[in-house]
Amino acid sequence: MQRFALTATVLLLTAAAARADQAGVKLQAEKPVYKAGVAGDVKFTLTNNTADTITLSTPTPWSISKDDKLVYAPFSIMILGSVAPGQSKTWTWNKKGYGDEWVGAGTYTIKVGLIWAGGDPFSLTCDVALTPNGKLAGTSRFPLAVGNEWTYVSEMSQQETMKVAYKWGDWYWVKKLVGGSRWAHMSSSWQPTLIVTTASDSTSPLFRFNRPVGYTYKVNVGFIKKMKVGGTDETVNTPAGTFTGCYRLDVAENGAMDAGYGSFWFAPGVGLVQYTTIWIGGQHTYRLHHAKIKGSDGKTYGFGQN
Repeated sequence: MQRFALTATVLLLTAAAARADQAGVKLQAEKPVYKAGVAGDVKFTLTNNTADTITLSTPTPWSISKDDKLVYAPFSIMILGSVAPGQSKTWTWNKKGYGDEWVGAGTYTIKVGLIWAGGDPFSLTCDVALTPNGKLAGTSRFPLAVGNEWTYVSEMSQQETMKVAYKWGDWYWVKKLVGGSRWAHMSSSWQPTLIVTTASDSTSPLFRFNRPVGYTYKVNVGFIKKMKVGGTDETVNTPAGTFTGCYRLDVAENGAMDAGYGSFWFAPGVGLVQYTTIWIGGQHTYRLHHAKIKGSDGKTYGFGQN
């Protein structure tokens, strides 16, 4: 029994080490969302940030599936390619299936099979969304719909997930919104404002959108006392893809000297794609890793790394 327990422990430690090493290999789509049924390739890149050369496990380097059903895989070239340390390899998919016809709207999974230098196989996947108009939730910078979910990862591999859990009237219960779960409501004006409930059972504006750079307003949510518009057309690179036209809000006044939030970036139709936190040890940046968003057509789409 002791020998079995020791063997099991060794196997678990070996598996954990392999998973840690695998974190250095990334599969990422250039964009999270594409327009279905029109020209414009889906571009995705495999990057090897480990110390070992990795080899493609089959002559067919990648495949596309939807709802666990194979949609397309390129013609086999009968040669196993490899990616050296510090190098990357990029492929494109024309959004067509085996019949050379456009695929429909939906969430598609890209999969690449790989082999470590020692011979151990593994695979990586990432999702892209194909929508009728190439967008998700219109122009909203904080789309509120039950089931919407955003997962972020910091440079220290810390993970946070924000989720819209349920609805009551015009209010939505959002988990992990600025450090806690709270009710949220978006005002319906041409300059929308995300209003949230506070610990004192009152309400406060949290995120004000469509304002000019330099606009400042008061907030009463956690340690945040004042916010300022820092940018209206920024580009943000995340594991879930590159987002353009991002709107940045900076915390202009914080109630704590050594804890709180720094800045928030919002992409149209997607929501919060990046934010920074401030602690005694310094600043941490959380970038969007993957998400599920209900589109303007009522369907839910997923994108980002799995």
